[in-house]
Amino acid sequence: MVDRAMVYTDVAAIKDRPFSGLSGGEKQRAIIAMALAQEPRLILMDEATSHLDINHRFEVMQIVERLNQEKGVTVVMISHDLALAADFSRRLVLLDHGRIVADGAPATVLTDDLLKSVYHCPIHVRQDPQSGALNIQPARRPNTSRAGAGYRVHVVAGGGAGEELMRHLALAGYVFSAGVLNRGDSDMQTAETLGAELALEKPFSPIGPDALQRALALAQPAHVVALTDVPFGPGNLPNLDLLDDALRRGRCVLILAGIEQRDYTPDRSAVRRVGELLRNGAVLCPTIADLIARLPVAGNK
Repeated sequence: MVDRAMVYTDVAAIKDRPFSGLSGGEKQRAIIAMALAQEPRLILMDEATSHLDINHRFEVMQIVERLNQEKGVTVVMISHDLALAADFSRRLVLLDHGRIVADGAPATVLTDDLLKSVYHCPIHVRQDPQSGALNIQPARRPNTSRAGAGYRVHVVAGGGAGEELMRHLALAGYVFSAGVLNRGDSDMQTAETLGAELALEKPFSPIGPDALQRALALAQPAHVVALTDVPFGPGNLPNLDLLDDALRRGRCVLILAGIEQRDYTPDRSAVRRVGELLRNGAVLCPTIADLIARLPVAGNK
């Protein structure tokens, strides 16, 4: 079985070389050969093919597939290669930050909408009409380096809720501001690093009138005011005034869904006020990817 495992994984020719002198791909194949030589009843593969070239990757997977089908060996594979997982797995479990998003056959798990919600970018899944294999590709995007040129966005965030959106805004060339944020908040640090203008309040303090006026002034020239998935309590509830003001001025207001799980005010004021905003014209976005997709883009004015 040892010799067969070495032949299967194409390491027989390097069997006399020290492990430390092997390349990354050779080491990976040698480790897989050692695992196969033990004739296991269960194989756990954690990115086991990530350092292999295309040829060896498929050869190893074909070996493992054969062991599964002919010898009844259970194979649990962890992989970021969605196409490979779809080709060789009968059952997929899609995870997002440790949470199970979907569990089932590849065709039911690897869908445009599910992958978009997990990877926060548009993804197209198509089935090859001849082979039946799933082709998974990010959607083609315009040149994002200046997509936001000429547009301003004000971000209502806190506690790290705005980091992904602010990173996108900076990379896409938007001018953006943020606040009100408390000094020392992780979103404050992100926004400062990315060169945003800020409205700040003292650490661990409720939003006061001066900080709110500063935020209103920053939001005044913004084409879009965006509410991220920040939790709300009595202290930061005045930030919703920024969205009210933007709607009254005819600006676009984008709200990330899920306020029901993030409202910690005693009387559920945040839920009530967000409901009013939506009735008055604000747009509810199911995911951060949907919110980003609704931002204005240069050339589409």
